[in-house]
Amino acid sequence: MEAANKSKALWKIFAVVGAVIIIGFIFMIYTAFNGNFITGMRYKAKVEEYITRTYPDKNYRVSNYHYDFVMEYYYFDIIDPDSADGSFRANYNSDGEITDSYADVMNLTNTLDRLDWEFSQEVNPVIEKHIDKKDKMIKGVFVPGEFGSGSCKVDDSFFDTKSDYDYLKDKIYMDMPTDAKHMPLPTSVYVSMNTDRKESFRRIKEIATELKTLGYRIDYYEFSTNEETDWHELAYDMIPADKLFAAKSTDDLSDYIRRYYDSPELAPSTTHATMSSNVTTAAPKK
Repeated sequence: MEAANKSKALWKIFAVVGAVIIIGFIFMIYTAFNGNFITGMRYKAKVEEYITRTYPDKNYRVSNYHYDFVMEYYYFDIIDPDSADGSFRANYNSDGEITDSYADVMNLTNTLDRLDWEFSQEVNPVIEKHIDKKDKMIKGVFVPGEFGSGSCKVDDSFFDTKSDYDYLKDKIYMDMPTDAKHMPLPTSVYVSMNTDRKESFRRIKEIATELKTLGYRIDYYEFSTNEETDWHELAYDMIPADKLFAAKSTDDLSDYIRRYYDSPELAPSTTHATMSSNVTTAAPKK
C-alpha cells in the first residue's frame, strides 16, 4: 500500500514537472512571436519618457507594445489625438536605442498616404464594377482574378527629401479634408485585366467614362492585358486621360506601352514632371 502511494505521488510529480515544461515551451513560442509582456511594458515606459522629453509641447499617447519577431524589436504607435496625420511610430531595439518616424509627419508623408487611401476607397468600388476579381480555371489553366485601383500620388518615391517636401507643401497640408473629386495632386487608375488588348481597351474606356460622368478627375490611366510580348505582358502606362478618350483603339496608344528592363539604369525614370498635371491647388493657410 505504501509503495502504491509512493508511486502515485511520483507520478503526480512527473505530471506537474511535465505540465511546467509544456507551459514553459508554449510561453517561449508565444514570446518568440509576440514579445515578452513584462519587457514590452518596461520599454513602453522608456518610450513614454523619450516622447515626453523629445516632444514636450505635444499631447501624444503611447500605445501598448507591438513586436516584430523578424527584426526582433518592439515598436509603439505614437498617437496624436488632435491630428489625423500627426501619429507616427517609435521603435525600441535590442541595443536600447529609440528611433521614431516623426519625419513622416513633418514631410507630409502621412498626409499624402491618407489622401491616397481615402481617394482609393471612394474610387475603387467604381472600378471593381467592371472587373472580375475571382480566380478561375480555364481549360485547365489557372487564371488569377483581375485587379484595379485608383491612387493619388506624385510617383513611387519616398517623400523624405527637401525637394519632395517643397513640391508637396504648396499642394497639401496636414489634416486637410479629402475631396475625392477635386484632389490636390495628380490621380491615376490602374487595372490589370485578363482579356485581350481590344477588350481591355473597351473596358478601360468604360471605366474612364463612368468616373468622368460621376465627376472624378483622373489624370492618368494604366492597364494591362493577358497578351504576352517579348519582354512581358502587354501593358499601357501613364496614359493622360485626354489621350485615352481621344484614342479609337490600342493602336493609338503605342507610345504608352510599358517596357520592362533587366537593368534598372536602362529604365526611364519617373519624376515629378512625369506626373505633372493642371492641378495647381494651393494649400490654405492654417
